[in-house]
Amino acid sequence: MTARKKTEIPVDVYIPFVETLFRDSSTLAIGIAAQALLAVLAFFKTSASIYLGIALIIITVGSLRLISMNRCRRAPAPTTREDARQLENIYILWGSLHALALGLFCFCGIYWAPDNFAEIAAVSVTLASATSIAGRNYGSPRLVMIQIVAATSPISIGFLLRADVFHVVLGLLSFPFFFTIRKFADIVRGVLFAALS
Repeated sequence: MTARKKTEIPVDVYIPFVETLFRDSSTLAIGIAAQALLAVLAFFKTSASIYLGIALIIITVGSLRLISMNRCRRAPAPTTREDARQLENIYILWGSLHALALGLFCFCGIYWAPDNFAEIAAVSVTLASATSIAGRNYGSPRLVMIQIVAATSPISIGFLLRADVFHVVLGLLSFPFFFTIRKFADIVRGVLFAALS
């Protein structure tokens, strides 16, 4: 038996984990609305049109993510690992693009079109969303890692590009944050896996 097979979640557990990704789209919709609103407010505060573009990206990607979630939730339940993997990949695509849009919002607030309000708004809403990565997406370790990197790497890069010692240290502190969110998702998944086994 290969190392991958030894650590692979049994299909009767994997399928319900994937199905959990498509539950509770209402909280996601509220988050998308708040994220887009903050990007629009950043535009009004700064007059930098990049923030309108980010709001449009968040609304577009977020809407497509919600449509995809609803479509997959209404589809017949997966019965094989391959079917579940296909659903997980769809969710990873839209979830990752959404996280990247938030990361770009942060990069703009920190570095591209810097403004105190835009920076605080972008980083606050992104970190609030990042805390839900482990709670909403624990069933997909791949998605957890991709979303953490997509959402927080632009924050780190923006701080590092500021090139003063304080912002560089702040940018480097993303690495413990990556680890913490990933570890939390692993713990949640492990507890649920143990309860189901």
